[in-house]
Formats: sequence, structure tokens, C-alpha cells
Amino acid sequence: MNDKFEFELPSYENQTDHFSNHSIAKSIGKFLDAGNDIIYGANVFVPVAEKMKIDKLKKAATKQASCKKILAESDDLVEKAKANADLLSITRELQRMHNSRSSELLAKSVFIGLFSEFDSFIGSFISAIYEKKSDLFSYIGKEITIGDLRQYETLEALRTDMLYKEIESIKRESYIRQFEIIENKAKIELRKFAEWPNFVEVSQRRNLLTHADGIVSEQYLHVCKSNNCKNLPGTGEKLKVTPKYIIESAELLMLIALMLGQTVWRKILPEESLIAGQHLNEVIFDAICSGKFSLAIRYSEFGMSHPVIKQASNIEKRVRIINYALSHKLKGNENDCLAVLEKEDWSDALRDFALAVAVLKNDFSSAAAIMKKIGQQGELIDQGAYATWPLFYKFRQSEVFLSAYIEIYGHPFCREDVVSCTVENANTLNTIESNKLSNKSKKGKGKGKEKDENRA
Repeated sequence: MNDKFEFELPSYENQTDHFSNHSIAKSIGKFLDAGNDIIYGANVFVPVAEKMKIDKLKKAATKQASCKKILAESDDLVEKAKANADLLSITRELQRMHNSRSSELLAKSVFIGLFSEFDSFIGSFISAIYEKKSDLFSYIGKEITIGDLRQYETLEALRTDMLYKEIESIKRESYIRQFEIIENKAKIELRKFAEWPNFVEVSQRRNLLTHADGIVSEQYLHVCKSNNCKNLPGTGEKLKVTPKYIIESAELLMLIALMLGQTVWRKILPEESLIAGQHLNEVIFDAICSGKFSLAIRYSEFGMSHPVIKQASNIEKRVRIINYALSHKLKGNENDCLAVLEKEDWSDALRDFALAVAVLKNDFSSAAAIMKKIGQQGELIDQGAYATWPLFYKFRQSEVFLSAYIEIYGHPFCREDVVSCTVENANTLNTIESNKLSNKSKKGKGKGKEKDENRA
């Protein structure tokens, strides 16, 4: 069977230029992609494996009952002999299926695979740190003899080998120790966040499943208790992982990878805070687009924390607030959405932001009026944004939107047509904003007021 097929991916060159060659952003992005794949596997394949087992058991049980009925009621000796042989075969099959742990082992493999990807992230992230901050090599505590130096043709070869050995040494440590090492190198506290105890428990459970078939040990309990983990099982209990637990663990590690990467990035390269902010906004938006609203909320909460938001420009901050509020709205938390919006003064905001606020407040009449003022191309919003940004998913179904759209663009709104003709520059307000911020950064950090002529 030939399973090859061709397809074409849309080009988003304008959106990704900021991060495609940035080693720290790439290491974070690769793990977030892996986390999404793990979540998909837990959502789809583990339940399918369990359903297949149940379906086979039901089918075999039906055959078993049929054979027993023939043996009990039939007078045909040939028929009874065949039924007896079938019964023996079915009984063996039922015994094997009863003992099968296929879905349990698959879930275990998916869960352990999550940590394999996290290990890979730690390695690539540390490598990226050294690439961006070469003076960190001075902290590698390794003595080099004259004999050792003769093994390397260039200084770069020596540095590469030293870094490889340093990374492998760190990856062999416990996850707690890894954070301590990175803290020492970056000179920053990394473990004082609410999810730390959960991370410790999840990583310790991974150790149990990998080395002890999930049987709770004194070591597991000691480490967990030392890190304030709650609701722990007793010694000797066997722990398993359900799809729900895997998904929660994947989202936890995705959050931690983002926070770790962003925090260290901003600490060792303060001059790149603008790029880091753009990257964070894009990660939040991607989570919204993939339907992971709870994760988008947690990303946003981190992004709104004082150490992070104090480095943001006005536009970067407001983009983050809008997507933070949108995450709550899409999750069904209308009150939380409004609470996020009310904390910001929008009186001097661009019309693009005024439009977003009106839509989030379900004030579609005002939103349509602002649309008309913005016209065909706003400071941040273009035609494609109306078709692709989840913010507009209900607004674009309203009569006031459809009427305003015809007035602005001269033709009816058709989502497919808009997407096909603007896909390269319609990846939302957040992405378009990246180019705006880059231009502003040449003139300074851009913390001042937005352009007067386009305020609401």
C-alpha cells in the first residue's frame, strides 16, 4: 500500500522570522509541540486501546456463550465436538485478554515519553543558553590538561566537547537538581512557583513507573514530602497513569518549560526582552487556537506577572491582556474575562484594541462602528484577522459585522476566501504586532502612548 501523499503548508515567514533561528525560542517551541503530541496520544490512542480490548472481550464472551449452549442443547456429536474445540480456543483467548495490560502499558509509555521529551528540552535549552551567553563556559568546572588539549584540533572543538559533557552530566541529575544547577548558572530563583510540588510528584511518579512498576517507595514519599506535595499514596501502593493524568502532566510540563525558558532568557539576555515578549504572546495565541484555553490562561498569568510584564511595551502588554481575557471567554468564564479587561485603562488605546474590548464585552454594535473607523487596514488588525482570530468567532456571525464588512471591503464576508488570500499575514493581531514592535524598538523600547490619530 502506498501511503505517501503530498501537501503544502502555508507560509508564515513574516510571523516566524523572529524565532525560527533563535535557539532558546526553538528549544521551547519544540517541547511545546511534543507536549501537544503527547496530549493527542493520551486523548486518542490510549482510550482506543482500552475500547479494542473491551470489544474483543465482548465478542469472545458471546462466542463462548454460543459454544456452551450448543454443548448443553445439541444432539449432533460433530457439532458438539466443534463447539468444544472452539470453546477451548475462546477460553484461552479470554484468559489472555483478561491478563492484557495493553492500554495500561501504552499509557505508561506515553507518560514516560513525555519526560524523554522534557529531557531533550533541558539539553537543547542549556545548549542554547551557552550559545547565547558564551561567558557561561567559565562556570564549567573541568580541568583541562595539556594532553587533553592535544586531542582537539581547534578551540571550538574543545568548547563543543566540554558543552556536550556538561549537558550530559546535568541530564543525569534529578529534575530538582537540574533546576538548582540552572539557578546557579543564571543566578535566579526558579522553583518558587505554585506548580513546583506538582512537578516534583509527576517527575517522581515517572521514576516509579520507569524503575519500580509504579510501586510507591519511601524515596518517592521522602522527596515529595520535602517539596510540600499533598495527598500522597501509602508505601507499597501501585500508581498508574490515566489519560487525564497524562494530559494534566503534559500541560504542567509545557507550562514549566515556557516559564523556565522565558525566565532564564530574560535574565541572561535582558536586551532581548522585546523578542521574548513577542515569543510569549505567540505561544499564548497558539494555545488559544489549539483549544487549550486553561493552558493559555496559565501562560497569560505568567505573562502578566510583575517580573515579566514590567519589561513589556504598551502594545505587547495590551495584546497579552486581550488574549488573556479571550482565553477566559472561550473557556466560558465571562466574569473572569471582564475582570481582566477592567484592570486596564483603555481610554488612550488604539482603535484595534477598542474593537477587541467591545467584542469581548459582547457589544457588537459598538464593535461594528469601530470597524468602520478602522477601515480596510488598522494599525494591528487587517482583513485576514476577521477571518482567523478566534476573538471574532461569534462577532463575524452577527448581522452588524456582515453589514460593516461589506461597507468596508465592498463584498460579502467569506471566511474561506479571506483566509486563502491573506494567509501569509493573517495570523492575528499578536503576530502582526511583532513587526510593529520591531520597528518601534529601533526608536526605543516603545513604552509611550500609541499613535494619536488611531485612538478610539
